[in-house]
Amino acid sequence: MPSIDLASAGVICKLNIRQWSGRRGDKQAGRETAARNSADENMVRVSKTLIPVEALEPIKRLTSEARAYHYENTILWAEGAQFLPARLSIPYSAAMQELRLRFEQLAGDFCAKYPSLVEAAPDLLGRLYCPEDYPSPGKMRTLFALDVSYEPVPDAEHFFTQLAATTLAEFRRDLEQKNEERERAMRRDLWERLKGPVLRMAESLSDPDRIFRDSLVGNVHDIAQRIDSLNVFNDPELSSVAAALRQTLSHLDPETLRTSPQERSAAAKAARSMAERIAQNMTGFMSLGLAA
Repeated sequence: MPSIDLASAGVICKLNIRQWSGRRGDKQAGRETAARNSADENMVRVSKTLIPVEALEPIKRLTSEARAYHYENTILWAEGAQFLPARLSIPYSAAMQELRLRFEQLAGDFCAKYPSLVEAAPDLLGRLYCPEDYPSPGKMRTLFALDVSYEPVPDAEHFFTQLAATTLAEFRRDLEQKNEERERAMRRDLWERLKGPVLRMAESLSDPDRIFRDSLVGNVHDIAQRIDSLNVFNDPELSSVAAALRQTLSHLDPETLRTSPQERSAAAKAARSMAERIAQNMTGFMSLGLAA
């Protein structure tokens, strides 16, 4: 399996989001609930919603949007870190900057309303209200943040230059091995992204009575369009499969598939064929990875 210079193909990026949950556990209420129901108090947890849930909903929707964009345009690297292809760095940076500005605006709007929400809380929570559950208005603004941090890909050639020769060689081998393992995981991640939507389409359309949403086709279209930008390895088979998806499945009309048994059957057959092709590629890729 050919390798590439990951250090020049992109960077590692980490999406950092901090937001106040608006919830708090209540041990006393838990004990009272347990006693009222003759339960072991260690088995009962009471969680309070401190303010109306709709007050934080705009921020939660935006953080979900930011996470979705982040993962859709990066590749698995390690827990909490993704690989951002260099070719996507400019649009990614611009999009995350726009998301950050929107997040700050929503956080500012919420913090402006926060004192009135706290003022209304005693009427909503009754005896469960506790002033200590609520951060001060000054503290609240620090509980919200959205940003991205970037790091270079570790390169064995540029590390440990001050170490003894034998130790340097050992560390270099270890780092090279880790980068090879990460590369295999990244390749696997790309194939998995293709497999999921295509397999779901094959399974859904093969059952003539199964109801499906337009996103069944939309998800195939999205990954078929995006995969070439994520294919930092320039894997020709990955590109070939994506091109085949664009030609055969990504432009299907969901309503036609619902109303035409013939079109649905033909699409199911095409999706199964593509799913099998992807599975064959993944089997071959996995065997190469194990051999490595």
